Parts: sequence; structure tokens; C-alpha cells
Amino acid sequence: MSKSLLYLISKMTALVLPVLYTFVTKTSDGGYTVLVILGFSCLFLLGFLLTERFNRKTAFAVLSAITAAVLIFLDRPELFGLLLLTVIETIDVIIERFRETDIIFYAFTAISVGILIFTVRPATEYGFIGTATAAVFLILRILTKKLSEYILVVKQQREELEILRKRIINGNAYVKTLKESASLKERSRFAVRIHDKLGHGISGSIILLEAARLDIRNAPERAEKCVDTAIHTLRNSVDDIRLALRQERPDGAAADIAELKAQLDSFRLDYGIETSLEISGDAAFISPAIMTCIHDNMLEAMTNTLKHSGADKFSLILNIMNKAIRAELSDNGRPKEFFTKGMGLTAIEERTGRLGGNCIFSARPDGFHIVMIFKQKTAVSG
Repeated sequence: MSKSLLYLISKMTALVLPVLYTFVTKTSDGGYTVLVILGFSCLFLLGFLLTERFNRKTAFAVLSAITAAVLIFLDRPELFGLLLLTVIETIDVIIERFRETDIIFYAFTAISVGILIFTVRPATEYGFIGTATAAVFLILRILTKKLSEYILVVKQQREELEILRKRIINGNAYVKTLKESASLKERSRFAVRIHDKLGHGISGSIILLEAARLDIRNAPERAEKCVDTAIHTLRNSVDDIRLALRQERPDGAAADIAELKAQLDSFRLDYGIETSLEISGDAAFISPAIMTCIHDNMLEAMTNTLKHSGADKFSLILNIMNKAIRAELSDNGRPKEFFTKGMGLTAIEERTGRLGGNCIFSARPDGFHIVMIFKQKTAVSG
């Protein structure tokens, strides 16, 4: 609600209720009461339009001062509350125009109210009602101002979040473009390497075989020599290709660890939960089946963290030992001391058990922990 609208509602209330009271109790002339209501209603609506629609605050301040003067001239005790509100509004407009603080506004308001009570000297009941009306309005003004500030802060935060969301989207698109570009460059580099290793050998072998075909009847010994040379060249080319493939093939363990890191980073970016990965030992000794199980169980644990824990941290700790692999998934949420295994935890337990592993669930003061222990089929050297 805008400040001008709050003033309009307060002044209309301070105008209509006392005047209607005097009209009902027959303490004033009915026609006069109607004229007062209509006249001041028009003035208040005009003032509202001047501030909200036309931004004519100087004209509005002059109009408010004139309205206050008219109220003093009428000397109607039932309109004392309306007089106070009109004076307060005039002070508010002037103070705002000169960019003064709220302290100045409340100081001038207190002085003005005191002067009006001393000079106008309304009847006790009307003086009390008018002062109470002004006090209620000032409280509403403070609450409205605070509410407006909160709304503005929320609006700014939403705009900042929207900017961050767009940056994240643009960043993800940029990362995707970089990955695609890197993939294309890698494929191009590999194609060039294959061409260099295989192309010349095959081309030379084709020439030798064509020469052997021409000499196979007239010079069989020379044709046989060409065939032997072609075979030797092709064998060397095949060996070069195998070597290139072995060198280009990514390390399986490195790729699996990179996938775990990517999932943790995605979880952090999507949900604002801090993630960490700790590894001790050589991840190359983790079999693909166990690595897949750890990966799937981690995704299940992440889902449970979002649904139940209210955590802001999530971690995976891998310990690769001589005869066992220990993987611990944990968060720092607030788990219940007594919990039942739902579908998620049951799936983790079954998935681990199919590989001969054991699963331990524990709710501790520092969060919820899932420990998986797998037997190591191949002993780790060292």
C-alpha cells in the first residue's frame, strides 16, 4: 500500500465516522454534514491524484495547508482528528520534499499536534479520539514503510537471483560449448594421428601389391619381394594403430572419479549444498562394478539428503585398502535418532549386497552416515 493511499483511507475514516455519528445522534444539521463529507472527500481525492497520478507534491502541500486552514476556521470538534491527519500529511510532504529524515518528521509532528491541542482546545472526548486517530495512523505509517522496504528488498533479491540464474545458464552453455569444442579438437587430432600412422603405410602397401600383380608372372621373385615388403609395412602400421589406441584410451579409474566429481559439482550448483570428495589409495583397484555401485548409491543418498535431512554439506570418502574398499556417504543434516529404512536405503543395501558388500546406516549428532564395505578381490600392492 502506498503512503498516499494510506493517508487517503485514514482521512476518509476520520471524516466519515465522526460526521456520521453526529448525524445519527442529531447533534448537527444533516444537510451540513452531507456537504462536509462531500466537500472534503473531493479535496482528499484531488490530493491523492496530485501525488499518485501527476506527481504534483508542491500543489498537494498547498492544498493540504488550505484544507487545514478550512478545518480550523470551521471549528468543528468532531473534525479534530481529521485536522491532525491533514497537518501531519502536510508536514510529511514538506519533509520528504527537502529529503529530511524521519526523526525530523516525528519531531515536527509532535510539536504541531501539541500546538493544535493547545490552540484549538477541542472537547475532551474529541481531543482524545483525534489524538488516538493520529497515533494509530502513525503506527500504520511505520508498519507500511517497513513493509515497503521488505517488499523492495525481496524484489531486489529476486532480480539478483534471476541475474545469477541467467549467469548459471550462460555458464553451463559456455561449458557445454567448450566440451564440444574440446571433443571436436580431440577427434580431429586423433584422426590426424591415425592418418599419419596408417595412411602412408597402406598407400605404400597398395603400390607394392599393384607392382607385385604386374610382376607375378614375368618376375615372380620380385613380386614375392614386393608382397613381403607390403606385409611387413602393414604389420608395422597395425602395431602403430594399437599403440596409438592404447595411448589414447582414457584411464578407466580416472574417468570414474571424474564422473563422481561431476555429480557432486552438479549437486552443489543445483541445490547450494557444499560437497566434497576424499580419496585415499589407488582408485585403479576399484572394479567397474563396485565403482558403479558407489556411484548409484551416492545418487540415492543425495536424493535422501534433499528430502529428509535439511543439510548444507554432503561428502563422499573413499578408502582403498589392501583387502577392502570402504566408501562413506554422509551429510550434516538433522536425522531422526530412530529411523526406518525406506525404499532408498533398502535399494542402497540391496545394491551393495549383490556385490558381496555390507552396508551400515547410522544417525549421529553430526548427520546421517552410510558406510559401504566391499571385499577387495585383487590385493593392492605396496
